[in-house]
Amino acid sequence: MGLGVYLVLYPTAAWSGQVFIAIAALALIFGVLLIIPIGGADIRRDFHSERVRRLAAVAMGFVLDSKLLVTAGALDGSSGLILSIIMCRAMTGPFTNVLFGAFGKAQPARAQG
Repeated sequence: MGLGVYLVLYPTAAWSGQVFIAIAALALIFGVLLIIPIGGADIRRDFHSERVRRLAAVAMGFVLDSKLLVTAGALDGSSGLILSIIMCRAMTGPFTNVLFGAFGKAQPARAQG
């Protein structure tokens, strides 16, 4: 968080390129470590994470003062929300588990037979 503040306050500093790369690397590491425990087994969470990324486009539209980006991100994000809710109903799982469920919980082993 502090790196982002420094980058916003001093965008033309000589070290701003390295700070940007450090932020991007931290975001990549955080994203990978957050998704690895889920894998492809819980597609509802994967769609939820897609929706969050779409809503990030709305925030970027506000930052860049782009009405087109705000509108497109809002439409795309809301359609992702609707798709997430429909998938939760189809898979008989509550939507709150997708929003607030623990990531990477170990599942009990099933008896084979």
